Amino acid sequence: MYQMHLRIGVIGFVALLALASVARADYCITDQGNTTYVLDGRGFTMPHKGQCKVWKGFTAQLGFNSPTAGTACKSSDGSHLNLTLTTSYPEFPGGFLEIDSITLDLPAQSGTSNFNSFSGGSQSAGSFLVMGAVCAPPPAIPAVSTIPGAATVGGSVGGGQR
Repeated sequence: MYQMHLRIGVIGFVALLALASVARADYCITDQGNTTYVLDGRGFTMPHKGQCKVWKGFTAQLGFNSPTAGTACKSSDGSHLNLTLTTSYPEFPGGFLEIDSITLDLPAQSGTSNFNSFSGGSQSAGSFLVMGAVCAPPPAIPAVSTIPGAATVGGSVGGGQR
């Protein structure tokens, strides 16, 4: 009897750990034309229908440590997830900032990002196709850019093909 309770306890504990790891999983939104542009929402999970959640994360594009913050809201009928995300590239010479307005169709988790980017006094805009999914495995946050010449590459950060 004791062994049976012990087995049930161990199985329950393992199941609880599995659920906890899923709950902590990151959610990634990937540019389908420029797959180096991945927005990683740390610990982000989909909001319930008619609810919004905070997005906190980063992109490691070009090895930069580029913070991303914003809001994600699921429609009341559960058919769409809309996100407004701002990403800064503090290491980029002259500064670089991108604002992505993303709509994902659900349950497919595919959609479009309309972006505005600002760098060195100039602005650009466009759109690109995106896919959302749980990150597997979640990327690491870089300390500094490790790609030779990355800090001198102009206009090559952010989503879309520039």
